[in-house]
Formats: sequence, C-alpha cells, structure tokens
Amino acid sequence: MAIKKIPKNTIVFHLKEKLFLIRPHGGDSLSYVLSEIKNAKQSHVLSGPFAHTKKSQKKSFGTEPYFRISERGELSYMTWTTKEEGLTIARIKKPGDWEVLSQYEEISRPAVFVDAPGTDKTDYVYAFYASGSATLSVARLALERKQFKEIGPVARLVKGTEYGPLTALRAETVAEGILIFYTSVNGWGFPMVDALLVDKDEPTEVLWRSPEPLWEAPLSMPLVAPVPVAIVHSQNKLFLYVENHDGGIDVLSLPKIHIKLFPQKKTAKELIEKQSVKKKHRTLTSTELTRYAGNPLLEPVSDNHWEAFAAFNPAALHIDGRVHLLYRAQGHDGLSTLGYASSSDGVSMEERLEYPVFVPSRDFDTRTKGADKSPYPHVSGGGYGGCEDPRLILIEETIYLIYVAFDGERPPGVALSSISKSDFLAKEWTWTPPRLISEPGKIQKNWVLFPEKINGKFAILHGISPKVQVEYVESLDELGKNGKYVESLRSHGGHGYEEEERKKHWDNIVRGAGAPPIYTPHGWLVFYHAMDFRDPGKYKVGAMLLDLNNPEKVLHRAKRPVLEPETHYENHGHKRGVVYVCGAVVKDDVLFVYYGASDKTVAVAAVSFPEFLADLIADKMPILNRLTYDNNRYSLTK
Repeated sequence: MAIKKIPKNTIVFHLKEKLFLIRPHGGDSLSYVLSEIKNAKQSHVLSGPFAHTKKSQKKSFGTEPYFRISERGELSYMTWTTKEEGLTIARIKKPGDWEVLSQYEEISRPAVFVDAPGTDKTDYVYAFYASGSATLSVARLALERKQFKEIGPVARLVKGTEYGPLTALRAETVAEGILIFYTSVNGWGFPMVDALLVDKDEPTEVLWRSPEPLWEAPLSMPLVAPVPVAIVHSQNKLFLYVENHDGGIDVLSLPKIHIKLFPQKKTAKELIEKQSVKKKHRTLTSTELTRYAGNPLLEPVSDNHWEAFAAFNPAALHIDGRVHLLYRAQGHDGLSTLGYASSSDGVSMEERLEYPVFVPSRDFDTRTKGADKSPYPHVSGGGYGGCEDPRLILIEETIYLIYVAFDGERPPGVALSSISKSDFLAKEWTWTPPRLISEPGKIQKNWVLFPEKINGKFAILHGISPKVQVEYVESLDELGKNGKYVESLRSHGGHGYEEEERKKHWDNIVRGAGAPPIYTPHGWLVFYHAMDFRDPGKYKVGAMLLDLNNPEKVLHRAKRPVLEPETHYENHGHKRGVVYVCGAVVKDDVLFVYYGASDKTVAVAAVSFPEFLADLIADKMPILNRLTYDNNRYSLTK
C-alpha cells in the first residue's frame, strides 16, 4: 500500500483500527490538518486538530513539532516536541481533540512512553527519547503532574554500523520487557529501523537488541532517502510507514520479532557448585559448537582507562590445568594494549589483572604524531595504534607472543616477543624487546607460530590464501635483525583474498588464520576467518586440517562455518557481525574456542574435541550446528 503526496513532517497513527495523518497546512508550520486515510487513493480531511488544556484553553503546537503516538491500554496519547517548549503530552479524546496533560522542558527530542511498574501512582510512565545524536535515554515522569526524574542512558548506537541522528519511534510493553523501536542511519547515510528490549523494572538494562535492522533503506533508492515516520500495531501485525522522496508514504509489513533472551550470568562459584551437584549433564556432541551461557566472558571496564572501550580478540594457553588469556584491550583513545585473565574451568574468569601486561614500546607499535593528521586508512577494531590481536604459543619452556603492531600512520605489521614460562606463570612480565618480523611498510596480519618444530625448524603460518604459506627458520632470534624478514604475499588491505576455485563455497573471501595450530594425530587443526560475498559484512570461522609434516597441504576442510555471528553480543558491539578467533585450547577432551565478539568483548564456545575431529575427518556436513537458544549449556564433567 502507498499513500500518495503527503507533505513533510507527517505523523501516522491508528485509533480504533482507523488510520489518520497529521500534516502541515499550506506551508505554515503552526497550522496542521487531520485526515482519515481510507485507502491509497482516498483520504478524508476532518479538521485542523486542536490541543487544549482541561480548562479548554487552546494550546499551540509550536514551531516544527515532532509528533509521536504512545498507547496505554485503550487510551492513546499524542506527544510532540519543539525546541522552544520541549515535550508536550496530550490525551487523544477523539481524532482531532487532544487534551494537554503536562509539559517537560527537559526533553527536546521525539519521545515515546509506556507505563512504569512498581508504583501505586498510575500516571507514572517511562519516557524514552534521544538525549543526543547517538544516545537513547529514559526518564520517569507523571502524565498529569510536572514531575520529571531522569533515570539515565539506555543505549548508544552501535559504532561502525549505526550513526546519528537517533530518534525514538515507538515503545510498548511485551511479556519479556519494554520493546523500543528507533531509527538511525547506516554507513551509507540511509535510514534504518532497529529494536531493543529493556527490563521493565530497570529500564536502563538492555536485555536484547535486534541482530539485524528490521528495515533498511535499499541502496538503490534515490539520493533523497526515505524517512521512517511511524510504527503501528494493527491486528497483531507490525507496520512501518515510510515517507518517500516524492512526498508519498509506503506502508511496509515488518518481520515478526523473535526475542531470544540469554540466560543470566552465573558467578564462578555458582557454576562450580552447579557442576558438582548436578550429576546428569548433557554432554557435548560433535554436531554442536555451543556458546557458553555466561558470554561475554570479558567486557570493557569503564574504571580502567586502558580497557574502557573494548576487551576482545584473546590469545589462549592451557598450562598445568589452567587457561590463560591475553586479550586486546582498548581505551577511548584508540590505543591497544594487552590485558591478562585466567580460568580454572575454561569459562569462569576468576582472575583478571587491573593493569596491562604488554604495552607499545617500539616505533612500529607506538602511535606517531602523524597518525592524527594522516591516519592509515585500514584500521581494525577501531584502533589507532598499539599492540593488536595477540597469539600465544608455548614451545618447551618459552612462551612466544605474535601480535599485530600498528603505529596509526603506516601499514600494520607482525611483531614477535617472548617470555619464559616460569616468569609468565609468576606474572613477572619480563618480555623480550619485540621485533618486527614482517617487512616494514607492507600490511600484514594473522600470522601464527606452530607449537612444535616441523622437521627440526620453527614454522610460521603466514598465509592461507590463495595457498597455505609456511616459513621455516632455524632460530626465531634471526628474524627482524639485519634486514631478515619473513617474505609473504601482500595482505588483503581490508578486502580479503578471493580464490577462483572457492567462489561457490561459503569462504570465497579469506581474511587469514585464527588461533595457532593445534596438534592432533590426524593433522594440524587450524581455524581461519573468511567471508561470503552472498552474506556481506560478516566474519565467519572455518576449520581445516593440515598435514603434520607438510602443513602446506590441506587434508580436510569444514564445508560450512563452525562459528558465525548470530547472538546479540556478536552483532551489537563496535562492529556488527564479527567473530574473531585468536586462541583455542583443549582441556579434558573439550575444545574451547575463544574469540572476540563484535570488536568489543571476549566470548567462548566449546565442543567435544574427539567427536569434532571425527566429523572433520569424515567430511560430514554440517560439521557443527549453530546455537539453539533452548539448549545452550555444556558440561565440563565427563
């Protein structure tokens, strides 16, 4: 359905299953006309809507108001905001008769509201509104009294995928909480509509966000982008009204919203007690790569400036029954350092240090003064310099650290450092001076070191596309000295390698290796990152087995991704649709895969290692199923 020739600043609302429009009259923003819409070709002008106080005093709409509709049971309310007077709330007595209840100068952006529970004051509501170009906030106010209490920010737009200005379209109470619809624009400047769910009693607590936009303007639209003007529920269906460049309004049916809430996090003590008390656990099977119910494992810490923005992309080591993580930490200044956390069971992070354990110290990883004037165009994770995307490898009594070194101005490269196993476990962070082992001035990422020597030499996996590339050296100490670097193909530079022979497969755009290879009797297990041009913008994880003695040879490759972005925390961080594996360990026959989720947090997924390998070797498809939300716990016991 399309409603034709509708002027700017139009509001659509349903009232007792009838559709109405409010629109400016004759170019005068102070004069508005109310029409009932019969169908795409017919409309009936009722009158100029009028707002009045309880004492029948006429109330002006002000200059260029933004109208919104809110509902409470059988009652409907009109809200409008202006820069001069803020928010006005009026009860709709009939389509063109609005009784003004109260005004709030504190709110100057479009606002919608729902009932606020937990109080005997029946006129208290939660009002949701944009308190800035990118922040949604909530306040508690009284409908018929001038009482305003700001509660705080609800959510910010997802950096990298959503941009301002943000506007609230609709709010309603559902069984799971309060559902809020809002608009923003994507990276192309085209509007989109998303939804989020907040707790009824704690409206600043976000329980869920739509993993993908409910609606996004097609890139084929004219230069004058369409504007979402309203969302309404009618006959249990959700409709979006979009104003087009020609002044018409399209009525679009939105997909049904499936709210999938995640289990509440448990403390480490609760998890351990539960594992020891409950004997009948569901064991892992090879057809499940199961996300831990307590994800994310690690999140940014606002009180620590060095990790206030992000904590993601963790390296992992399993030593003496304990899992050690070195994760990429980022402050609001965009500088990346490495933080430390550890776990006894692989999921409960009982220990996390409050200071970074590895920081930029060389000209190739310390941010330059020129980075502000002429920053390098291809950045990862929103970073502007530092130590990025670590990988840890234990060989005999030495732990080697490979990381992406970036100064913010020149192409990032690959650096190497090391520390003794004893110092690492004692948390004596005596790292050797890092050295750049890739050619300076040539972008390189995603290099990993094999955990054992191959044919008596150290082996570095520095490329998997268009072919597997391994460099063998007698000693790692010789790299980065006297002009000796690993010679590798130029990295993708933000685009990815495209292999002709894999265009029909899901991994037709390859990004690079993930965690360091894991030894198995059947071959080296390697995870890697790839994309599908038919499903753009998503980092997915694949798996393959390389020959033990000739790792350039691929023995088996998973026919589908073993992990792809599907959950809230994988799609609503700093970069939508990213799962990025830097570490994986085997503990008690369970494979733990640690990854960065949407460039913001650390998460983990797990699977039975023997059965996973059996499926990979047998070339079964699919090797792994994705997460099912009603069956998302795994056992750490045998």
